[in-house]
Amino acid sequence: MNRKDVKNVLILAAAAFSVIGMGIATYVFMAHVGKRYTESIVTYPKNGTEKSVFASNGKESYLCCSEGENFTLYFTDKDSFIKLPFECPENKRIIRMAVDDDGNCSMLIYSAESEMVDGALLSTLTGEATEIDVIDKNGEILSKTDVSAYLTNKNVPDSFATHDSIYYAMDCSGKAVVGSVLDGMGNVMSFDIEGTVTAVDDSKDEIVTVAIEDDRSYLESVSDSGEELWKVELPKSPCKYGICDRSNGKIYLYNKELGVYLYDEEKEKIIPLYKSPEVALGAGINNDSICILYDGDDDYELHYIEPSTDDL
Repeated sequence: MNRKDVKNVLILAAAAFSVIGMGIATYVFMAHVGKRYTESIVTYPKNGTEKSVFASNGKESYLCCSEGENFTLYFTDKDSFIKLPFECPENKRIIRMAVDDDGNCSMLIYSAESEMVDGALLSTLTGEATEIDVIDKNGEILSKTDVSAYLTNKNVPDSFATHDSIYYAMDCSGKAVVGSVLDGMGNVMSFDIEGTVTAVDDSKDEIVTVAIEDDRSYLESVSDSGEELWKVELPKSPCKYGICDRSNGKIYLYNKELGVYLYDEEKEKIIPLYKSPEVALGAGINNDSICILYDGDDDYELHYIEPSTDDL
């Protein structure tokens, strides 16, 4: 190989590393449940972008980044950071995302009017049209569903969750809501929960929610008919619990200040699993897999928390 060939190879290698610049650190810690957990930290360069929306199922994640008036969608896991071909039209905005158990991403998209104010892009949701688009890890569209009949600019959910990209659980105007897109969310159930609901998950015949009452947060379970099954107070925090995920008989909770908790129904006990070293940009949890996004100076830091293989 001559000098010119060597130079070209080095240039290509440097370019590839700048696109998928990855730093990994791994360590093991003991959780309060007596199990050993590993934490792997993977970093990717921001390259001038800012996080707009993040969602994860604990292993596979999607990150919507803004760069001026442009929005770019990435798929990422421990081994990859891939720019996807999906493009959101100028008159629409991805406001929420949820990753199902198979790694597909549901995007809640609202019509919007945008303008630049003091050098920053300001978007106002118009509520004229709302839809849920589902894509796979390659950015290919699997389905598009118009949900304008239910979700409007006056009914914008803060939490948005799904296990199968068919049934969705969310909080709308402080209410717990569960609906199916099989009929354009015509089959929507709303549950009366005391306080202001901040997170919801649907699990067969049971709905689990987190709600704030008088500055205290509570985890509550109700039947599909709305009957309260049980209720427990959560550790106090000025930050809301934005994720409540039920999988394999376990209920995981995430608070961006306090970290990750597990609710043991048998022992009726809230167990801390992981304490956040700083306020996070987002998180995803499912079946013992946890992914938390932190904001580095020049990088996005993805922290993966999983049971150590020593415990399996």
